Amino acid sequence: MTDQSRIPRHQLVLRLFASIVLVGVSWSALAGDPSFKLEENFKATVVTARPLLIGTKLTFSSPNLKENEVVMLQRCGEPCNTAKMIRSWRKVDFDTNQRQMVTLAEAGTYYFWILRTLDNGEAGPVFGERSSFDELKTTVTFVSGTNVSVGLELPSASKP
Repeated sequence: MTDQSRIPRHQLVLRLFASIVLVGVSWSALAGDPSFKLEENFKATVVTARPLLIGTKLTFSSPNLKENEVVMLQRCGEPCNTAKMIRSWRKVDFDTNQRQMVTLAEAGTYYFWILRTLDNGEAGPVFGERSSFDELKTTVTFVSGTNVSVGLELPSASKP
């Protein structure tokens, strides 16, 4: 096998999660739903409770992200067995600016997760342990002890 035909490890991990991200997730369009939910079966991803609109602003914070962890934000493809990488953040990003904001350029279902790389080069997800939420902010504690909070601001046209 040539180097050109090999798929980098991080792309394999991304493809794996894109294929399983929404398995077992129950969706609801009820107004009281949280903006994001910890996926119930695998607890490896945190997904939007309903599709988000163009212009929605997401603000991420993770004051205790580890050096070997990366927060990954992705948008589901159609259907959600593929994904598009939107943004990723490392510890240095949150050390530089405690809040990282993204304005969504595409409507759709979004999810975030933490990729952890071990000293031996192995990589995989950090599973969620518990979450708390209100309608516009979700905080997830992962088994590594890392907390990630994401706030949601709807586009002006969709606000009541």
